[in-house]
Amino acid sequence: MPCACGIIRYTVMKIDHPHLALSILCFAVCLALPAYYLGDAFEPQGSASLLLTGWLGPFDGHFSWYANPLYLLALVLHRRPRASSILALIALALAASFLLHNRIAVSEAPTYQSIVAYGWGYALWLTAMATLSVGQWLRARGAQSGRTTAATLACGGMFLAGYLAYYLLGGHALFGADQERDRAFAQLCATAGEQIYKKADDVRGIFFDPDWEQRVSARSHLNTGTSYASGSGVIGLGHLNQGQLAFYETRDRHAPEGYLQFKLGDFQGAKVHRLASEYAVISATPAMPPRLNILGGTVTIKDLRDSSVLATATFFLDQRSGKFCGNSRGAFSTSHFVTEVLGLKKKYASVAK
Repeated sequence: MPCACGIIRYTVMKIDHPHLALSILCFAVCLALPAYYLGDAFEPQGSASLLLTGWLGPFDGHFSWYANPLYLLALVLHRRPRASSILALIALALAASFLLHNRIAVSEAPTYQSIVAYGWGYALWLTAMATLSVGQWLRARGAQSGRTTAATLACGGMFLAGYLAYYLLGGHALFGADQERDRAFAQLCATAGEQIYKKADDVRGIFFDPDWEQRVSARSHLNTGTSYASGSGVIGLGHLNQGQLAFYETRDRHAPEGYLQFKLGDFQGAKVHRLASEYAVISATPAMPPRLNILGGTVTIKDLRDSSVLATATFFLDQRSGKFCGNSRGAFSTSHFVTEVLGLKKKYASVAK
């Protein structure tokens, strides 16, 4: 919100009552935490980014973001406790109205995702407005500073205790999900690693099962340390277009017992009943609840002529915490792994660049 930081800074300089500092502290901390979570994968939505984009809420039928300007106005008018208390109370009601919505638009289409849980950011946001309203109301009634501070702390404590109970015991039990994710990730990482038993250099064709790859790349940031970006996509077409393969094969989704063979320039694929590829790249992912938000699996490269295993790679990424396991490089790409093990080079026709 324009000038929000300046208004808060100005107000902090003029603080002469502890409950104002408590309210501002809650508001500031909430910006660093998730406000709510979306979808089966429990994707966290940061409070700071929502502060910048929430003004679009009326286009989706909700107005809770407009609690922010009312809250800031209540802070500016803190020397007029009655008016400030009323404004903070209205802001609290607007903020709480967000609980009436169980889904939210996530694109211009619009497409929607379900709100599956609320975060500490939302709880602290409500607490900031509640403590300001209570503190200013008591000031307007002439309460002593000590009593006002005690009542405000009690109010804030009740809000946060209520959210803590929700966090630990609620229907989606965020704490339980975090614990479950940590346990699952530790168990999966115990199986992670790369083993290359032998390499090849006589590759004409590869059977990709499925024709899909995963990528996890590390990115270094000065302030936040290492974070990871993940992606996926078709793998065979890239190697074919680069001239590293004469053809590649994959399963025919419309005929489970058959296969499709792709050559350069053929985007439909020719139906075949027997594989001509010398090697197979088999990708498998363990069954995990989407809410764990763990990406990864095992890639196995086999010689189809004698069923021997050339190499295996198992990797996992905790997309919530950013933890990665699988190799010392701290990154993985199915395409790069296949290129290394099978010695793929440009020796066939390719797409001109």
